[in-house]
Amino acid sequence: MKHFCLIIFSALLLASCAVDTECRQEIKVLLGVQMAGDSLRLSADSTTLEHTTFTSVKGMSVRGLGRDSLLQESNLSFSSLRLPLRKDADTTGFILDYCSLEDTLMLRYTRQDTYVSLACGCAMFATLDSVWCTFPQFIDSLDVLNTAVSTAKENHLKIYFHKPQ
Repeated sequence: MKHFCLIIFSALLLASCAVDTECRQEIKVLLGVQMAGDSLRLSADSTTLEHTTFTSVKGMSVRGLGRDSLLQESNLSFSSLRLPLRKDADTTGFILDYCSLEDTLMLRYTRQDTYVSLACGCAMFATLDSVWCTFPQFIDSLDVLNTAVSTAKENHLKIYFHKPQ
């Protein structure tokens, strides 16, 4: 009876130490980008200019700089984006194409590999150091809302732009 209890106790002890192979946490780290803009256009009677503010964009496509992959299609309307940062570099660029005009959004950041769990592995968190736009054609300004890029689904950057006429 003593050996039987020892065997049962050992089996329970080993079963409680089983490795969980399923990752139950979000480890995808994406940069949240919010869009905001305005435009000037002639009124219906063509006598005055009307100022319009908008937060949803249609007709803009986004792709990674130096990559062919399309991250956002131009036929979709959106007010915010989730963009991936490069894990092998401290700088990432995106080409924003809007009404046949292209702007390049550049981000410089510090990477931190963070251990999540045995099943999930590591996630690359980032801290934004600087954000800029090269030769802006429709982007008016950039506003950093949050420098800490993690797995939380929040906005980190706000892009203000003018809608081309």
